[in-house]
Amino acid sequence: MPGPLGLWASLLPVIERLERRPTGPRVEAFEQTNPDLLTFARDLVDSERAAAFREYDLVDAIGTVWSDLSGLVSASVH
Repeated sequence: MPGPLGLWASLLPVIERLERRPTGPRVEAFEQTNPDLLTFARDLVDSERAAAFREYDLVDAIGTVWSDLSGLVSASVH
């Protein structure tokens, strides 16, 4: 799925992996396929913003990062 919503769907498993085991082949695969998303996910995990998603409903959780995801989409197009 293209666009910010598709990145949201990709972001969640990256965050899950970084929270459980921040190194290894899966993280390396994310590094190869979408390094910008991996960097963003690391920032979210390190700042504990990702942990806060658990306190929000879906709309609010996506809303907290929507502009960031839109920026990642724009950056990948150029």
